[in-house]
Amino acid sequence: MKPKLLILDEPFANLDFKSIYNHLIILEKLRKENEITIFFTSHNLFFVEHWAEKMLFLDKGKIIFDGTPREGLGNSNIKQLLGSYDDILSVIKET
Repeated sequence: MKPKLLILDEPFANLDFKSIYNHLIILEKLRKENEITIFFTSHNLFFVEHWAEKMLFLDKGKIIFDGTPREGLGNSNIKQLLGSYDDILSVIKET
């Protein structure tokens, strides 16, 4: 079987870094060698920002953003809903 689409729900949740690394190696190999699209859900926005090519943001079951992760994470409406890395970093720097 050579599917064109692989759908994953929180594929890296509760995994240690080594397991995430191993999974990424497999997924990247699948993506490149089989020209497969990988659709995944994630609450890990750092991962989404650095690995995803496209991001959909849902709020109450409706798509409120459709674009690149960098555009989405820089969008003021998304930041208002989620907060931002800057907010987190400001707390870390204060401690």
